[in-house]
Amino acid sequence: MCAKLLPALMTSLKKLVYKFCAVLCICYIFLVRESYALNNSTHNAITVKNISTTLPPVTTVKPKIVEQKKLICPHKETRAPFFALPCKTSKECMAWGRNLLCCFSRCIRGVIVPEPEKSHAPIFGIIDRVCPIDPMPELMSVQECEVDEDCGPRICCPEKNYINGKSKNYCRNAAPRFNRTPVVKQFLMPLKPFASYLQCTPPPPPFLDLFPKPCQSPFDCFPNLCCQENGKKVCRPPKKSVLSILISASQNIGTSALLKSFIQRIS
Repeated sequence: MCAKLLPALMTSLKKLVYKFCAVLCICYIFLVRESYALNNSTHNAITVKNISTTLPPVTTVKPKIVEQKKLICPHKETRAPFFALPCKTSKECMAWGRNLLCCFSRCIRGVIVPEPEKSHAPIFGIIDRVCPIDPMPELMSVQECEVDEDCGPRICCPEKNYINGKSKNYCRNAAPRFNRTPVVKQFLMPLKPFASYLQCTPPPPPFLDLFPKPCQSPFDCFPNLCCQENGKKVCRPPKKSVLSILISASQNIGTSALLKSFIQRIS
């Protein structure tokens, strides 16, 4: 009887051993899987921590402060725009634009304060020379320059282009300044009004100056003047016309036939 039960008992024991081994294998696989997942999460956390600590410090960029250049009124000979508004103070004009100033009782666009003019060698050591504000006709040819030595008897003056706003240096006839010689200044003061007959008027706006007449000598423009502008010479009217002198003289003396024909020829 025991011999018959022994094989069946051995078979059941083998099945139990197999099942127990299977359960152990499953538990081992589960433990290995959980351990791998735990190690992976810890590694990722350490990596993120390292990255966060190695970020560069945040730098604050300071905004650039743009220095606003000082503006002044343009030259009194500058033509004001047709639609310029009347004003009393510059605050009234700034409401319409930052670059507008109250000049000559009209709101006009201001100009940047020019740089101080370079000093020029005085005539005879006592008569100072400056670049002309109201230029006269240049008898010599147009010449670009860098310093006064490039111009000989003339001086090197900057000239602003009215179209593109750029500046270039050209040789110009100097304007005398008699601050050191008040006696000479007082002696020449009565002649100052006659200088307007030889002073060029400023150029008109570009949209009105479409076809300026070029010239090379004063005879190409008479009774107008041959004026130098932006590296070329063009005909411009003087501040005071010679015809006004002839007309006033004819009214005082009496108009003769010869004077009438002369006025008709030059008109």
